[in-house]
Amino acid sequence: MAAAVFGQNVTSLGEYAKALRAGPHPKAAANRRFDNDNLPRQTTISVLGEKPVANKVQEAAESAEPAQSEGTTAPDEPAVRLAAYVEWQKKIAEQKQAIEMLSRELDVLQRELSLRVAQYYGDAGYQLQNSAQWYKQNMEYQRNIAEKQQAMTTAKQKLDDLQEEARKAGVPAGMRE
Repeated sequence: MAAAVFGQNVTSLGEYAKALRAGPHPKAAANRRFDNDNLPRQTTISVLGEKPVANKVQEAAESAEPAQSEGTTAPDEPAVRLAAYVEWQKKIAEQKQAIEMLSRELDVLQRELSLRVAQYYGDAGYQLQNSAQWYKQNMEYQRNIAEKQQAMTTAKQKLDDLQEEARKAGVPAGMRE
């Protein structure tokens, strides 16, 4: 097979390997393999393909110089757009973090209330002795839960508004989510 490929008389596997290294193989361009001898040192190699758009945008925005205050930079320049996209991305990420924190706080309050209810109904003596006090504390917990739920609703609405504003500003869909 090796003799047919190169048109040479190759008798061993070692000679075949030398022949591959010595001259260009017709299929070498299509079947290029990287090893320590031919790895590029200046650039990176990705076996996964192209970077996602969001990473490219963020890298470009970080490497771009900030816009000058005198308006010498046109708003249509890619660096300015990318910086604006990254700002929208940051705002949306902060809002998502706020929603996540509210969600955890709400979950903790609901769990505490369910534990209190289980404790109250599990102890008949406690029910008789502290019913008025327990009722007040129960109402306080329910009020706190209702406030957290309202805050969650408001935060989710704010996130939707931010995403809509970003869409109107021309931010790509992948960066708004």
